[in-house]
Amino acid sequence: MNDQQHTQPIGAGQAPDSEPNESTYVLPDPQAADTLPSGDSGPDDDSWRHPVNTGHLVMGVAFAGILLVWALLVGDVVEWSDVRWLLPLPWVVAGAVGLAAATHTSLRSRRRSPA
Repeated sequence: MNDQQHTQPIGAGQAPDSEPNESTYVLPDPQAADTLPSGDSGPDDDSWRHPVNTGHLVMGVAFAGILLVWALLVGDVVEWSDVRWLLPLPWVVAGAVGLAAATHTSLRSRRRSPA
C-alpha cells in the first residue's frame, strides 16, 4: 500500500496534550508535482486566472492616485492652489478603470456562455 491510503489529519489519534511527531505529517508525492492535469492547457485556457474583484481594483487605483497627488503636493511639483482640480482625478481614473474591468468581465462571460 502507498502512503496516500494511510493519510490522516495532522494530530489524529494523538492525545490532545501531546506534541506532533514526524509520523503525523504527510509529505506530498514528489512525482505528482511533475504531472499536469489532463485537458487543454493552451493559451486560450484561462482557468488559471483569478477573477477580478472590481471593487478592490477601483479602491486600489483610487488609493494609488491619492497617494500620487499627495506626493506631487509635498514634493512641490504642483502648487497647493491646484488641489481643487487634482483631487477628483484619482476618483475619475478609478471609475474609468472599474468600468473597463466590469465591461471586460461582462464581455468574457457573454462570449463563454452558450447562445
